Amino acid sequence: MRNYDQAGDLEKKVIQLLIHTIFNQARASFNEHYRIEFRENGVYLRESTQNPPSQEARNAFMLFLRQISKYFKFARGHSSLMLIQYNSEKVNRIIRELVAKKPHGVSEQHWSLIPNRVKEKWKYFSDEMRDFIIKCMSINLQEKYDKLLTTAVLSDTMRCPINFTHPIIPVRLPNQHLTTGKTNQLFDLEAVLNIQQRDPQDIRRRANPITRDYFDLNEIIPDLDALQKLENNVQLQLSEIPAPNLNAEDAQSSQKPEISPTDAVQIFYNAHGKAFKKERESCCSFFRTTKIEKDMSLNEIICHALNDNRSNRVIKALHWLKEDGTAAHPDAPECVKQEINTALTSKNQVQSFGSFVRAHWRSCFLL
Repeated sequence: MRNYDQAGDLEKKVIQLLIHTIFNQARASFNEHYRIEFRENGVYLRESTQNPPSQEARNAFMLFLRQISKYFKFARGHSSLMLIQYNSEKVNRIIRELVAKKPHGVSEQHWSLIPNRVKEKWKYFSDEMRDFIIKCMSINLQEKYDKLLTTAVLSDTMRCPINFTHPIIPVRLPNQHLTTGKTNQLFDLEAVLNIQQRDPQDIRRRANPITRDYFDLNEIIPDLDALQKLENNVQLQLSEIPAPNLNAEDAQSSQKPEISPTDAVQIFYNAHGKAFKKERESCCSFFRTTKIEKDMSLNEIICHALNDNRSNRVIKALHWLKEDGTAAHPDAPECVKQEINTALTSKNQVQSFGSFVRAHWRSCFLL
């Protein structure tokens, strides 16, 4: 066992991901009655003030902590439990496995941009498709889309018919009913991977949403021409967006006074309270509840809002989070931007590592 304060940055990040995943997988009631806080000086567990555990739930939780004490050891503090030691051998084993996941020959920058769903299926793609994915990441259409005021200026014929957005990784699906052997429709690779309808004889084969024929992942066709056309169209639209022309007085007046994290928390509480009250006043909604508690920090609020429908709508209405949920809104206060960007980074890492950890945490820790 090693003291937590001796862990390196990567070790601490993996420890947090493991604790987050293990507690989510262990028992649903733990999420209802306990909160996990990741602070600069450690990992803390505390009882929910709004929904405290019963004695039975508290006993079950303490039994669970004893069961994992050979891997993570917590000590009781004034009002919470603090992680003091961890099994460095097991954590470093996870790190070695995670680092090995990045394919040889793919840069860290490109790998970090590839959607997690695509990473999970990397080994099933042809070499041609893998090279195409890397090229798409080097162009980074998502970053260019985010700079547009609206993607409505782009061709609707190039929207993916599954999620109705413009593709990041544009592909065609096989269609043997056409002389070209591929669909006329353009798809986004991530959306294709999320197709739920599968071949009853082989669940690895997905159903083409146009023809209903089943296809393998190695049959997906990269569309380099569509990629180039999308990039050209976006670049053309970006070149036509006028640059802001502010004189010194306008620039000064356009700068909003910065607010503190405490002010931001109060702004959220006020907006959330109104939204919650409005929902409870609607028909058959009197028994709606909320997980927002008193005295939550800005970090806790943001982390909760990224995973909760009502709070998510609130921070979008406040112009703290972009509508697509991918980044902080440009108009958000600086303190809020920092918390959102940090939380989104952690969330993406959890999603990226999540499937691996969920599949391997038992073998890595409980064997």
